[in-house]
Amino acid sequence: MLEIELNRGETPTAASVPALHLQSLFGIDTLVRLLRALGNMPFARGYSYNRRQNVSKSNVLSHLIGVCYPTDADTPEAFAARMKAEGFPEERLIELAFHAPQWVKHVEHYLGWPQFTEGVWWFTAHTREMSYGEEREAREAQIRECTALTLEELCEGAVDVAWFQRVYGAIGPKRWQQLHDAVKYASAAQAYKRAQSLSQVMLGKAKKSEIIANIRKKRLRDSVRALGLLPLPNGKERDRDVLDRYHVIQEYQ
Repeated sequence: MLEIELNRGETPTAASVPALHLQSLFGIDTLVRLLRALGNMPFARGYSYNRRQNVSKSNVLSHLIGVCYPTDADTPEAFAARMKAEGFPEERLIELAFHAPQWVKHVEHYLGWPQFTEGVWWFTAHTREMSYGEEREAREAQIRECTALTLEELCEGAVDVAWFQRVYGAIGPKRWQQLHDAVKYASAAQAYKRAQSLSQVMLGKAKKSEIIANIRKKRLRDSVRALGLLPLPNGKERDRDVLDRYHVIQEYQ
C-alpha cells in the first residue's frame, strides 16, 4: 500500500482507502519518502472520521506521515543529518512537529531552538481540541511534563500563563510567530484559533475595546478570560484599567 501511494498521481488507487486505515509506519527513510511525495502540498486537516472518506493524494500522504514513528535507531542526531541533506524547508519541519508530534524533539534538535518542544506543546495544549484513545494518552503524558493543568482543564479554557512566559521568553518573537502560524496543523477545523487568540492577548496585541464588545454584545466566555489575560498598563492608568475590567466582568455575571 505504501509503495503504491508513494508513486500515485492525483487519481486514487486501489490502495488509497486501505492506506487511510494504516495505524503505524516507521523510520526516517519512510518519513522522507512521504515528505518528498507530498511536495509543496500542505498537510491535510480535518476530523479523522471525515478524512477517511477523502482519498485525495494530499490527504492520504498526510495521514501516512501522521502515523509514521521514529524507531530506536532514529536518533535526533540522525534526523538532523538527514533533513539537512534533504533540504526540506524549515517551515515544513515546524509544521511536521505539529502534524506528527512524535517527531517534535527530533525537529527541535535540527532547528536548535531552545524550548521548541515546549512551544509546540503550549500551542497544542491550548487549542479546543480533545483527543481520544492512544492519541489522548500520549498528549496527556507530554502535557503533564510542562504544566500542572489537566487536559480537561485546558480544553475547558484554563490557561498556563507561567508556561507561556517561560517558553516565549526562550523562543523569542520571530520564532514564536512561526509556531503561531503552524499550529493549525495540530487540530481539526478551527480549534487552533483559540491558542492563537490567547497568544495574541498575552502579547498585548489584542484590542481591549474589541474584547469588551465581545463580552457585552456576544456574551463570549473566552473574551472574559481574555480580558483577565490582557497585560495591564503601567503607571496611573493601571488602577483605572483594573476597575474598568472589574465592572465589565460584573456586568457579565
